[in-house]
Amino acid sequence: MNIFYQSFLLRMWKTTSSGGPNWHASLEDPHTHKTLTFYDPEVLCRFLRRTTEVSDDENELNYEATKEGKENEEK
Repeated sequence: MNIFYQSFLLRMWKTTSSGGPNWHASLEDPHTHKTLTFYDPEVLCRFLRRTTEVSDDENELNYEATKEGKENEEK
């Protein structure tokens, strides 16, 4: 049996604008200290779903799954 283990430090914060409150989040990999920032909770959820779909032979987090989050960050 192969076990895939991934841990994150999750940070969440809320900003307010004329359009109302907006939730943001970041995930930090405690082993590599890479931090991913998400400006849309749905993008964060998609990333986490994709992370759990990683095949057993992969042992590193696939940061390509966050392209949407990075594009959203630039908006």
